Amino acid sequence: MENKKLPDGWKWVKLREISQCVTGNTPPKNNVDNYGNYIPFVKPPQLIDKPINDAPEKLSKKGSSVARILPINSILVTCIGNLGRTAINNIPVAFNQQINAILPAENFNSKFMFYQTQSLYFKTQLEDLASATTISIVNKGKFETIKIYIPPLPEQHRIVARIEELFSELDKGVEILKGVREKLKIYRQAVLKWAFEGRFTKEWREKNKLPFIIDEKDVDNTIKIKKIKPLNKEILNNMNKLPNEWIWDKLGNHSFVTKLAGFEFTKYVKYKDKGEIPVIRAQNVSKKGFIERNFIFVDRSIMERLPRSRVFGGEILMVFVGAGLGNIGIVPLNKEFFLGPNVAKIQLQKYLLNKYITYFLSSNIGYGHIFDKSKATAQGSISMENIREVIIPLCSIQEQKEIVSEIESRLSVCDKIEKTVEESLNKSEMLKQSILKKAFEGKLLKAL
Repeated sequence: MENKKLPDGWKWVKLREISQCVTGNTPPKNNVDNYGNYIPFVKPPQLIDKPINDAPEKLSKKGSSVARILPINSILVTCIGNLGRTAINNIPVAFNQQINAILPAENFNSKFMFYQTQSLYFKTQLEDLASATTISIVNKGKFETIKIYIPPLPEQHRIVARIEELFSELDKGVEILKGVREKLKIYRQAVLKWAFEGRFTKEWREKNKLPFIIDEKDVDNTIKIKKIKPLNKEILNNMNKLPNEWIWDKLGNHSFVTKLAGFEFTKYVKYKDKGEIPVIRAQNVSKKGFIERNFIFVDRSIMERLPRSRVFGGEILMVFVGAGLGNIGIVPLNKEFFLGPNVAKIQLQKYLLNKYITYFLSSNIGYGHIFDKSKATAQGSISMENIREVIIPLCSIQEQKEIVSEIESRLSVCDKIEKTVEESLNKSEMLKQSILKKAFEGKLLKAL
């Protein structure tokens, strides 16, 4: 960038040459008097490339006396962890140590700096300066060495005005796309709700009249019917009304639920791409199902010692602790895995379809049953016993197949629309970067 020919009157300088840089701090948490309702205390989640007018957490007057307070029109940039999140403050704020702030000189347009910190070339410099540790860190000394473009002040004003004009139009389109995405989420849940109320299969049910039964064949191939003990009235009173042919029952009555057998797991893990059996962890079970990525491994001998932790394919997985609590996925068929920590394995009886149960547990009502069973802890968790207690709607396997088909025909349309929305949002971000690139190469005003 330094070798680029700059427009007339432009300079290429380090941050420290035209601004004061400050790192935030956190007043001691063990003193509750430091926190109150006096001044917003900004953390990385509040940095979303937009102006800041408030923050969820606030300091008291006492807390603000030991904090670092930023005057208005300072630029905040995350420099620990998720690098490069930005904001500009419209009011005085305190901020924590994960953030470095830029206080531009008086003869400088702060918004010009704010938009420049969002540009790809600024973020690239920031990432190049990050320490090579598990968590990316750019300290104040390194941060101050980042180089930026400086045109004359009148040109800064004109560039900011043009950026904001273009971004305003871009933001309108982005808001529409995000609105579509939110409506798709609502529609997905509506589809699942209607499916598990029996709406999609009402005519099919009237024609076929197949109740839910558990049939097991004796050695002489004679079919016997296993009766299910009804749930008590207190439980049933809290459940939605089902079609006559369906019943509510506990998941554990129709599945085998387990987790990693207890042993010192980390002793046997191989973190390189050299191992016999990939290990399923919570990060492999997302809100969108099972994800094959970032595996660690164990040798087959370890799995043979712990057969309960063997996963063959087709089982349902559920995250039972932490931020992903309740995430559900299905293991791909014909693949072998080892069950790692924080993930439960649910093996269904042959008369239940894994997709049918997975869709139910992913619905608002199904997840609500899981959440109701989770412990009221800071991290959140649910025991294997409580997973077995989750209530599920049961119908004939033939109707389960019909329901899955009805769900997937509708959700496949959602998937296509969602893909288009995501592609459009990505293009919007690329267009934003194109605007910023032209702006800080002195080409944006020439395009007028």
